Amino acid sequence: MIGKGPGFMAGRPVTPGVIEYCLSNVGEESRQRLRAREDAVEAPCLEHCGICRREPFRVVDGDLLRGDGLEGQAGTAGTDERSK
Repeated sequence: MIGKGPGFMAGRPVTPGVIEYCLSNVGEESRQRLRAREDAVEAPCLEHCGICRREPFRVVDGDLLRGDGLEGQAGTAGTDERSK
């Protein structure tokens, strides 16, 4: 887990208790589960393009979570199928 400090991510304020994700970084099944959550925010880009190309990630409470096992951490069990 990599943090950018409490309260800010990519130069913008972070709302506590929120899961942010890039549209291009999640598969359809995960996207549907995330859209059903009240605490998830869909974004066209979270400005982590290098990580986005290599592996799944989410920004949870301003902290960057990355890797294949994060799906369960974000409460969205399953595996992302991303197109390269």
